[in-house]
Amino acid sequence: MILRKPFAILIKHFKLIHFILMLLMMYVLYSTNAILSFINEYMKTTTYLIDHEVVLKLFNNSIYISIFFIFLMSVVILFLMAFKKKKIKFYLFNLAIYIYMIVVFVIVHNVLSSLEINLVDLKTLKMVQDLTVSSVISQGAVLLYVAIRATGFDIKTFNFVKDLEELDIEEQDNEEFEVNIDVDTDKARRKFRKITRYIKYIYVENKYIFSIGILLLIASICAGIYLNINVYNKTFKENTAFTTSEFIINIKDTYLTSTDYYSNEIDDKYHFVVVKYNIKKFSNKDKFMKNVSLVLEMNDHIFYNESKYKIEFSDFGNIYNEDLLSTNFNTYIMVYKIPDSYIDDKMQIKYYDINRKVITVDINPEDLTKQKEIITSNLKEEVNLSESILDNSIFKIESYELSDVFKNSYKFCATSDTCYDSYEYIRPGLNSNEDKILIKLVGNFILDENLVINKITTLYGFIKRFGSLTYKIGDVTNKVSLNASEIKPINTYDTMTSYIEVPKELNEAESIILNVNIRNKMYNYILK
Repeated sequence: MILRKPFAILIKHFKLIHFILMLLMMYVLYSTNAILSFINEYMKTTTYLIDHEVVLKLFNNSIYISIFFIFLMSVVILFLMAFKKKKIKFYLFNLAIYIYMIVVFVIVHNVLSSLEINLVDLKTLKMVQDLTVSSVISQGAVLLYVAIRATGFDIKTFNFVKDLEELDIEEQDNEEFEVNIDVDTDKARRKFRKITRYIKYIYVENKYIFSIGILLLIASICAGIYLNINVYNKTFKENTAFTTSEFIINIKDTYLTSTDYYSNEIDDKYHFVVVKYNIKKFSNKDKFMKNVSLVLEMNDHIFYNESKYKIEFSDFGNIYNEDLLSTNFNTYIMVYKIPDSYIDDKMQIKYYDINRKVITVDINPEDLTKQKEIITSNLKEEVNLSESILDNSIFKIESYELSDVFKNSYKFCATSDTCYDSYEYIRPGLNSNEDKILIKLVGNFILDENLVINKITTLYGFIKRFGSLTYKIGDVTNKVSLNASEIKPINTYDTMTSYIEVPKELNEAESIILNVNIRNKMYNYILK
């Protein structure tokens, strides 16, 4: 076989080769910069795990293929320059840079992969960031040199034109040389036919065994596909219980909100996803679920439970904070803080089991940020709160009364045998500069037994947390808070009766409405 030395064609396309090399290096630099940008963004929070898909996107096969061709082309040019007795230091340096690149990629890939399971300390992240920055800078330096070679700029520093002239094609660069490759094609055909014949004989003689083997292979593939889709990587829906290595969990309800239970905005740049779930353990040993096990994933980011917001979201229930669990189901909530820009993205709750299994639950939170729905009721009507987050809780006001003072009778017993008729006078407190009177509300509140909300056991406890009064005098409508303004009798206390301080001008009000504000629901209870 007659072959021709490649040096002539390499010299002829010297600029084109450098141009292709430049494009490959630009792509690798772009990809490295994307990795650096992700690391910089992550270091602003360092509070969430990342999804495996993120790592796959950052370290895709195209990067490694590009680096391979950069190596290959650099080696080819290195041999050309060595053959023509030209300087090869830059190409040696270029190879060293991309060897360093591979080392950096391996380190960064391993660190980011570990972030799929556990958080990484800030020191390690800073090291990874520094390595990536140095990689970007070194790539930029060699890319500039290659770009000049590719475009042919004649500047004093690089003097590309002179180099190209010195690489002038000589006769020996294009001379032919002989390579003997003796192949007996007839012998190869005979050997191939012989092997084919033997394979057919073996199959015919063992057809039964081969058939069973093929069926088992197909069944194994189908079983593997089924298990991966419907067992190992099954995606659950809300209100469907799933089993982990240690617990049974059921995601009951999910909500999207931006306010606390007083309807105050918490953070103008963030929304909150509230997840209510039931959980119980299997064994009698002390067990708790780590906060990092049950997470919210969206937009290739993972968010953790923010237990510090237990007051703001106490109307949903008790926020979980690695409490010891029971063998009976308990209800908890978890709160995840997400940027406003994420609220329309797909949301999934993921449980990271101790056996590295990941359980996924698709969620579609009820949006509590929409315009409030107003529900109106009249005095003595029972109101079921089933359309709100309080589920089947109910309240009812039997009567109301306004007065400067209320006189309650009771029996005062000096001894076990001697009792006298006595009276207790209920008046507004004296710690206000504003004229006050009392509104007496008689009624009841029954909390849904399946809810776990602390300190709501009485009518006033319910009104204090969710209620306010609006009243109208002429064309003016006023609103008064009912928070921390109850006057509690000492001797005639009754859980169904509340005495609440209100402005004295309520005596002149044409209408009085008890407003019960429960997230996205407003219950207007008309007293007058």
